[in-house]
Amino acid sequence: GEPIKVLPTGRWFRGDRILDLTRERLEQVVANFKKGLPKFRVGINLDHAEDGGKVGDIQDLAFLEEGPKGPGVYATKYELSARGNKAVDEDGYDAVSAEVVWTLNGAKYQDPETGEEHDNVLTGLALTPRPFFGHREVALFSYDNHVQERMETMPEDNGAELLAAKSAEAERLAADLKVK
Repeated sequence: GEPIKVLPTGRWFRGDRILDLTRERLEQVVANFKKGLPKFRVGINLDHAEDGGKVGDIQDLAFLEEGPKGPGVYATKYELSARGNKAVDEDGYDAVSAEVVWTLNGAKYQDPETGEEHDNVLTGLALTPRPFFGHREVALFSYDNHVQERMETMPEDNGAELLAAKSAEAERLAADLKVK
């Protein structure tokens, strides 16, 4: 599929911490991934819940200066399971939230083979309806395009189904606007 924006550039605030996501920091996230850090597959889960199982894997990352949603780290190759696709297509999981070990939260990733510590290591990605960086930054798709694609795949002769789908999409948009 299309690249998924995992981490945006910019300055963000979480409690008393400032998350300054510079190009250099984000390029280090990509470089660590390409070096094989962490020493396990970077999985995709639902809502950061480790007990819910994995619904996909990230297979490649890149820093894209001119990415579809602006500069940042993108998952350029990934795979979702049937459960992951259902979460996106039917269950309202329309954004992502990165799981990163970095000094921005007082941690470093320790390589279990060498003991070396590394900053800026992506360890997972969660599908979520409420991303920390906001839907504008890390949404999986453009709302307008997604609604249009969903409408185009519905049978034309079923007006009740089309009306129900439009109503559900409108309610979701209204809920998204309340969050902002």
